[in-house]
Amino acid sequence: MGPSLHVNGPGGFDRDYFVQQVAGLTQLAGEFMLVHPRVIDLGWGTLKSALANLPDSGFVARPAAAHRAALLKQYIVAFRQVETAALDQARSTLHDLAEHIAVAIATGRREALRALVDAQLAKLT
Repeated sequence: MGPSLHVNGPGGFDRDYFVQQVAGLTQLAGEFMLVHPRVIDLGWGTLKSALANLPDSGFVARPAAAHRAALLKQYIVAFRQVETAALDQARSTLHDLAEHIAVAIATGRREALRALVDAQLAKLT
């Protein structure tokens, strides 16, 4: 004799089986959603905000808007590389970003931005 069918509700709904299905699907979803902590590190947001909110007077290279856009583009490339675990490329891109900061940003603001880049670089080792 095979396993008995246990019907708990209307139309053959088995609440115990449903709970097991939901638990299993939740576990699978959790496995797919795993992310490395370096991707959700708050330093990324701090760096992006510092670049995006840098006033035009903070740039020695002109036009400021073009350099701001280029810096943000380098930031985004580095962040996407970290997301995909391409850490060597991310380090290289962050080094390029630091070099761009060194030539485009005025002294005083340059050091603060460089410290933010260095902090993210340190987390990729």
